[in-house]
Amino acid sequence: MIPTAPQQTDSGPESAAPDAPEHARGTAEPDPAAPEEPHTAPKSNPAAHEGTHAVPESDPVAPQRPRTTTPSAFVTPALPPPSPGHDLFVGRADELRALDAAARAARRGGGLVLVTGEAGAGKSALFGRLAGRLRGEGWTVVVGRCPEHEGAPPAWAWVEALGALARLVPPARPEEVAALLHEPDGTAATTRDEATAGRFRLHRAFAAWLHEAAADGPVAVLVEDLHRADGQTLALLEAAAAVTGVPLLTVAGYRPAEVGEPLAKTLAHLAPRLPRRIALAGLSPREVATVVDAVCGGPVDEATVAILAERTGGNPFYVRESARLLADEGALVAVSEVPQGVRDVLRRRLAPLSADARAAVQLAAVAGPESDVALLADAAEADEETVLAGLDAAVAADLLTEPGPGRVRFVHALVRDTVYTDLSGIRRARLHDRIAQRLRTHRPDDLAALAHHFARSGRTANAPLAVDYALRAAELAERRYAHDVAVGLVRQALDAHTAATADPEARPDGTVALLVRLLGAQVRAGATGAARHTRRQAVDLAVRAGRDDLAAAVYGAWTEPSPWRSRLEGFLDRTSLAHLERLAEDRTLDGPTRARVLQVLADAVAGEDARRARDAARSQLTLARADGEPRLLASALMTSARLLPHETQGTARTPLVGELRALARDHDLPAHRWVCEHLDALTAATRNDPEAVRRHTAAGLELAHRYRMRWAQGINTVTSAMLAAVAGRFEEAEARYAEADGLFQRVGAHHATAPRTLGLWTIRLTQRREADLEPAVREVYASVGTPVAVAHALVLARLGRLDEAAAVPFPARPVTDHLYGMELDYRAELAVLLKDPDTATSLIGALLPLKEQFAGTPGGAYATRPLAHALGDLYRLVGERRLAAGAYALAERVARVWGSPHHVAAARRALAELT
Repeated sequence: MIPTAPQQTDSGPESAAPDAPEHARGTAEPDPAAPEEPHTAPKSNPAAHEGTHAVPESDPVAPQRPRTTTPSAFVTPALPPPSPGHDLFVGRADELRALDAAARAARRGGGLVLVTGEAGAGKSALFGRLAGRLRGEGWTVVVGRCPEHEGAPPAWAWVEALGALARLVPPARPEEVAALLHEPDGTAATTRDEATAGRFRLHRAFAAWLHEAAADGPVAVLVEDLHRADGQTLALLEAAAAVTGVPLLTVAGYRPAEVGEPLAKTLAHLAPRLPRRIALAGLSPREVATVVDAVCGGPVDEATVAILAERTGGNPFYVRESARLLADEGALVAVSEVPQGVRDVLRRRLAPLSADARAAVQLAAVAGPESDVALLADAAEADEETVLAGLDAAVAADLLTEPGPGRVRFVHALVRDTVYTDLSGIRRARLHDRIAQRLRTHRPDDLAALAHHFARSGRTANAPLAVDYALRAAELAERRYAHDVAVGLVRQALDAHTAATADPEARPDGTVALLVRLLGAQVRAGATGAARHTRRQAVDLAVRAGRDDLAAAVYGAWTEPSPWRSRLEGFLDRTSLAHLERLAEDRTLDGPTRARVLQVLADAVAGEDARRARDAARSQLTLARADGEPRLLASALMTSARLLPHETQGTARTPLVGELRALARDHDLPAHRWVCEHLDALTAATRNDPEAVRRHTAAGLELAHRYRMRWAQGINTVTSAMLAAVAGRFEEAEARYAEADGLFQRVGAHHATAPRTLGLWTIRLTQRREADLEPAVREVYASVGTPVAVAHALVLARLGRLDEAAAVPFPARPVTDHLYGMELDYRAELAVLLKDPDTATSLIGALLPLKEQFAGTPGGAYATRPLAHALGDLYRLVGERRLAAGAYALAERVARVWGSPHHVAAARRALAELT
C-alpha cells in the first residue's frame, strides 16, 4: 500500500572613506576558515572589519615600485611602520563603479545589490568605501552586521541598523517597530502561539518606515555577513527589498561558500527582483605587489611576491597577513606558513604582548567579539589602569580596534577564536563567571549574553540564573519570530539545568517543564522530528517518576497545526497507545489538559481506528466548548474536521471548517486559517471540483508564505505536485515533490522525505514503470512492513511474480487513513491480477459509495486514477460486464473533469476491450 563577477582592474585606488578614522580604513579581513565575529552593539565604522587593500591615501595613483633582485630569502625590510597597511585600498574600481551605478538607479525608485566573496575578499572594506561615498552625496547610510549565535539577539543586524536610522529619521509609529529598536523591559512575554500574525504586522510597519524615511531623502541600508543571518534577518531583508518607488538602496554581502538553506531560499525569493550582483575575486598580481610593498615599507623581490600571490589566490587578508609575516620574519617563513593556516600567524602576533596585555586580551576574548571597556575593567582581576594599558597595547598591535567610545572589538573572529581556544577550560570558566556577574550590573537586559556567560561559568550555583536568562532570551526570540533561535536558547537552559541537577528523576518537574518548553519551540519552528524525540524523552521521564500529570502536560504541548503523519512512520506502538488512552480517561486532569490529550489520541489512532478517533474528537470538542478558550476550541474543531478517511468526511467537515474559519479570523490565528483552506481543498476533491482544490491551495500557499509557515508551504506544494501528476505533467510533479522535500527537511519535519518518496511511487505506477520502482519499494517494505504491504504486493504482481505477491501479508481491511482511496484502488488491481473474485466482491461494496471520486485526491497529496475504473475492473472480474461498462464510462467522465487525458484514454481502452 502506498502511504502516506566583475573583473578585477589594476587602475588606481579610490580615496578612503572621508568619515572613516585613520586607524580603521585598513583593517584586514579574516581567515576564510574561521568564522567572522558576531557583534552585539552598533558599529561606528563598517570599514573597520574586512580587508582593505590599497596604497596610502596620500598616493593619488598606485605607484609601481621597481622590483628588487635581492634573493627572497634575505628580504627583511628595516623599521616597518608600527601599523603598516592601515590606509590600504587597492583595486575594486569596477566594483565601485557598479555600486555607483546602482546608487544612481536607486534614486529613481529603489534598488538591491548583492556583494559576494570569500572570507577576506574585502566585502566590509568595500562597504566602508561605499558608505563614505554615499554620505558625501547626501545619502543617509546605516549599517548592520549579522552576528554569530553566541549571546546575540535575533535580527540583530536590523536592530543595529534601525537604531542608527531612528536617530536620523525616527519612525512615525515607533510602537509598531519597538521589537526592532530595543531590548525587552522585563515585562511578561506575549503568547507565542500564532505569533506569526504579529510578525506580519511588524514587517509591514518596518517596510512603511523605510518607505517614509527614503521619501524624505535617499537612504542606503548595508547588511553585512548575510551568510550568518537568522531567519528573521532574512525575512526583513526580503521586506526591505520589496520597498519600491522611493530612493532606497539595499546592499547585502555574504560568503557564497557558506550559503545555507535559509539564505538560499531568500536569494531565490530575491532573484525575480533582478538585483545587481558584484562578486569580489582575488587581487591581481600587480595589486598583490602593491599591498606587499606597502605593508613591508619598501619594495619586495618579484619572485617572493609571485609566490605569495599564487599561494594566497590574491585574497586580500591572506596577502596582508603574509606581508606582515614577511616583514617580521622573512620570506622563508612567509611563503611556507601562511597557506597552512592563519592561526599560526596570529599566535606569532600575540606572542610579543606583555603578560598584562595578554590577560586583557584573554578577558576580552571571553567577553565576546566586541565588548565594553568599562565591563572589562570591572571584571578584571587587575586594576583599571593595568587593564587599560593592556587594551592599549592590543590596539597598537592591531589585535583590537575601537569601533566607538569605550568599546573594543577584535579585528576579526579568528583573532578572538585563537585567544579563546588557547585558554584552558578552567580559566575560561573563571573568566565567564566574572563577566557574567559584572554584566548583570552593566547590561541587565542583555538576556542572551547573560545566559551565555552564566551557562559557561562552570558553577553549579549559577545554573538557575543560566536557565532563567536563557528562557527569557528565548521569549524575546519568539516575540521576534526567530523560533529557531528560541529552540537553541531553550536547549541551552535545559543543558544548564541538567548539568546542575544531580538526579533529574528524583525531582522531574523542572526537567519536564523545560522539555515541554523545548517541545513547543520545536513545533513552532516546524522541527517535528526533533519534537518527537523531545516528547518521547519527556514522557519517559514522567512515566518513570509515576507522574501522569506530567505526562499529560507533555502530550498536551503538541496540539498546534504541524506536518501530518505519514504511513512511512509505521503505526503507533501498543504501549504508547495504551498510555494515551488511560490518560484520556483520567478524570483527575483538568478539562483543558484532558482535551489536549484527547487530541493527541485522536490523531494517533485516526488511520487505524476511525471510531475511536471520532469518539476522542467528540469528547475533546465538548471539553473545549465548556472551557471556551479560543485556541483550545480551534484545536478541537481542527481535530474533528480532519478525521479520516477524507473520502467520507465532506458533509460532516463543512460546518466545522466554517466555525473554525470564523474563530481563526476573530482571534487572529493564521495557522488555523491555513488549516481551513487546506481542509476545504480536500473537501472540494471529494466533490470532483479540481478548480476549487487549486483555489484553496493557492490561498493556503499565500498564507503560508505571508506567515513563513514552511511546513504548510510544503503541504501545499505536495498538493500542487498531485494536481500536476493528475494532469499528466509528470516532470513538473516530480519537481514539486522535490521542492516539498526540501521545505520539510529545512524545518526538520519528521519523515520529511516521505511525500517525495510516495509521490514518485504513484507517478511510476501510473507510468507503468514498476520495474524501475521495485527495488525502492522492496527496501521500504523491509523497513516498515505492513503500512506499505499492498504497494509491495502490487508491484510484484505487475512484474508477473504472482506467487510472491500472494504471499505478502497485509490486513484484510484497508487502513482508513489519508491514503484510503488509493489503497482501495491498489487492492482492486491486485485482486484482478491475482484473479481473486472473493476479494473483488468485498471491494465492490467499499468502492460503490466513492465511485465518483478520483483515488487519492481527497488526501491532497497523491493520486492514482478514478475509482470507477477500479470498480469496472472488479465488475469485469466477477462477470458483471454491463456494470463494468457503466463504471468505465463514469471513469472517463471523472478523468475528463480532472483534466487527466491519460486516464481518459485508459478508460476508453478498457471499455473498448470489454465490448
